[in-house]
Amino acid sequence: MKIYYPGLLLLFFLSSFLGFYSPLTAQINFGQSNLDMNGQGTLEGVTSLTFGPDGRLYVAEYPGIIKVLTVVRNGPNNFVVTDMEALTGVTSIVNHDDNGTVNNAEVNRETLGIAVSGTAANPVIYVSSSDFRIGAGTGGGNGDVDLDTNSGIITRFTWNGSAWVVVDLVRGLPRSEENHATNGLEFVTINGTDYLLVAQGGHTNGGSPSTNFVFTCEYALSAAILSINLDMLNGMPVLTDGNGRSFVYDLPTLDDPTRANSNGITDPGSPSYNGIDVNDPFGGNDGLNQAIKENGGPVQIFSPGYRNSYDLVVTESGALYVTDNGANIGWGGLPVNEGSGSVTNAYNAAEPGSNSPTPDGEVINNLDHLQFITPDIQSYTAGSYYGGHPNPTRANPAGAGLYTDDGTNGGVFRTLIYDPSSPGAGFTSNPALALPANWSAVVPAANPVEGDWRGPGIANPEGP
Repeated sequence: MKIYYPGLLLLFFLSSFLGFYSPLTAQINFGQSNLDMNGQGTLEGVTSLTFGPDGRLYVAEYPGIIKVLTVVRNGPNNFVVTDMEALTGVTSIVNHDDNGTVNNAEVNRETLGIAVSGTAANPVIYVSSSDFRIGAGTGGGNGDVDLDTNSGIITRFTWNGSAWVVVDLVRGLPRSEENHATNGLEFVTINGTDYLLVAQGGHTNGGSPSTNFVFTCEYALSAAILSINLDMLNGMPVLTDGNGRSFVYDLPTLDDPTRANSNGITDPGSPSYNGIDVNDPFGGNDGLNQAIKENGGPVQIFSPGYRNSYDLVVTESGALYVTDNGANIGWGGLPVNEGSGSVTNAYNAAEPGSNSPTPDGEVINNLDHLQFITPDIQSYTAGSYYGGHPNPTRANPAGAGLYTDDGTNGGVFRTLIYDPSSPGAGFTSNPALALPANWSAVVPAANPVEGDWRGPGIANPEGP
């Protein structure tokens, strides 16, 4: 797994924002300047940082602490921190295992994105975080550590003049079994509406379940740049959950056939059936309880097809650029029926494309790359630019099925819908083999282009 480490990010941002750069010549070079912490504390594991409207430097640390620094420039190459505030509103989030049960033993949150808006008097911080645990790895050696694959959360901190008010805006975003998670954020106003653009990591190496990713499939909202409509969320009430946590919006999820429902009714034929699992939206359970892509909801696909976009930027002219970490050779292959409208989430033990070319010459090539999505975000049509990383769940929702690893016999490829009372053709009453009863709602409409892998720097028969 490739993840870009905080020292590089800190150097780049301090160099560019604080003004130390060389004149444009044949290439762009950035100078560097040390930041004197001046006894105000330390920065540990910085993953993202940005300046706010109040001129302060807002820093996200990997385990979840947000630090707000007042930086004074005393002269050339002389920057001093005169004050630092540490915010713990992310680390106080209650964590869960992948079956939805509370896990109080895990107290950290993998925190990778930060954006700041508002005014100098009342800044607003947005932070992305998810389950801190990391499973699988090379050869799948770490195994399934039961991290919550629905643990992605966007948290908002609002300064009201005397204190920070903390609210979780969106809960239930995807989280890979490996490093990929809810990553970088960008605040942007598009045609008068305020949004967060979110770099949402994928769950696979090349679109297919694989050993190194604990056999997880892509979810309805994974492997994409997401848009979160802040104006819509601001019009919703702030609620309080059973843990006393303030939140606004829980993503709707599938009804996991292996998990109890909140009202005790699991039969979709019952008049009182609501399809809500206990502790929703948490506990993705390898996709059986994944969040659905909801028509008209505040969370939408802005641009699909990114393996693990760590960050993104909207330029002053309105252009949108996205980084993407290239697929790792040997870490997983291309989906079954890749390149066609019948692509599926079935597991192929050969993991084709992972180490050698497929029949049409495509092969995973481990190239990181930069995607140019649009020169003008104001005129861009959401969902129109495909980044090249397949997602069978979105490409072929009616036929993709879902592969889940049961830990004993190599896994189950689920293609039949759960119906305990009348399991006719296409249905089953066995929850150990079934897709959720509301699987048809996972994605409102198919996007067939997402069945095709298009690697950077090589020929792609089906398109660029």
